[in-house]
Amino acid sequence: MYSRVRFLVSQLSQCSKTSVLQRAQKAGLKTILDLVSEDGDRFTQIVRPALKFCDYCVVNEFEAERTTGIEIVREGRVDLDAACKAAKELLAAGVREWVAIHFPGGAIAAGSSGRELAQASINMPQECIAGTVGAGDAFAAGMLLGLHEDEPIEVALTYGVCAAAASLLDPTSTNGVKPLSECLNLVEEFGYRPTLKL
Repeated sequence: MYSRVRFLVSQLSQCSKTSVLQRAQKAGLKTILDLVSEDGDRFTQIVRPALKFCDYCVVNEFEAERTTGIEIVREGRVDLDAACKAAKELLAAGVREWVAIHFPGGAIAAGSSGRELAQASINMPQECIAGTVGAGDAFAAGMLLGLHEDEPIEVALTYGVCAAAASLLDPTSTNGVKPLSECLNLVEEFGYRPTLKL
């Protein structure tokens, strides 16, 4: 269902997209914005106006940079302070509850309450990585599952990094992601990368 809705929304005009999100919120639905990375100007034209109709925003570091104009990747590394600044900017632009920015080393999240947290990714051995296509979508799906199940944000981030790690086990964009319990087992098998400090 998630991918079908995402495809349909991608076919709508900017005005229609914000209208769909606005109507969804008025109907009592929680809305989440998950982007597609592209090198164009649609981030400011389409994404910014839609933020005020989103409860959650899940983006990667590139998408966060393009949407906010804040440089997050410096000398090939994610600057966690800059990522938090970008997340706060997205909240200020209208996201109602949480913004999560994910990247290969993990993810950060900032909430409308002012709370910030970070979750390191799974320490996957290079020989286990069959492909990276779909890892960001797997992260979003894992996080979305946690949010749907009313889990605390820490748990939702854990689900996200575990689903992303599982996706790395297969060269396709979806076949590596298994049931949640199998994804969570990757923590015991490989552990986390070094803790991210905010």
